[in-house]
Amino acid sequence: GQGIAYGYCDCNLTIPGCTDVWQLVWSDEFNEDVIDESKWSYQLGTGSQYGLWGWGNGESQYYKSENASIENGILTIEAKNENYAGSNYTSARLRTKDKGDWLYGKFLARMKLPSAGGTWPAFWMMPTNSVYGGWPNSGEIDIMEHYGCNSMNSGDPFSTVHNSMYNWNGG
Repeated sequence: GQGIAYGYCDCNLTIPGCTDVWQLVWSDEFNEDVIDESKWSYQLGTGSQYGLWGWGNGESQYYKSENASIENGILTIEAKNENYAGSNYTSARLRTKDKGDWLYGKFLARMKLPSAGGTWPAFWMMPTNSVYGGWPNSGEIDIMEHYGCNSMNSGDPFSTVHNSMYNWNGG
């Protein structure tokens, strides 16, 4: 089925050098058979190597590169119910950190979201350098975040901004 395009950040035309003419500076149409590691990198494990077991969210899966694949121009990130390295689930986690930085722009993605409970797919942005300190002080923009259980919401995706004043961790 068709994915859905979610959210974008428009350029503020009062800022010098910013125009209403868009120029494509980065894209990935997933036309190759493998993940383009000049654009993407994997985050592997449970986050414990960063002192963030469960990646700071209490996530139950172990991230593996094998759970991401491309077929017919579609990137698939598969969550599996399997025991691996002490976790009961596996999935994949991809990011563009240190592969490209953008200050202003329009960000689009087309995604098909899972309907299974307990999933939490997201398309989000964080700064490459956290100059104001760790999360949430330097900010996070969730362009699309989908909590895969109806007990938390209506089942609809969210767009959220996190910072030191507004966040789910007491702000």
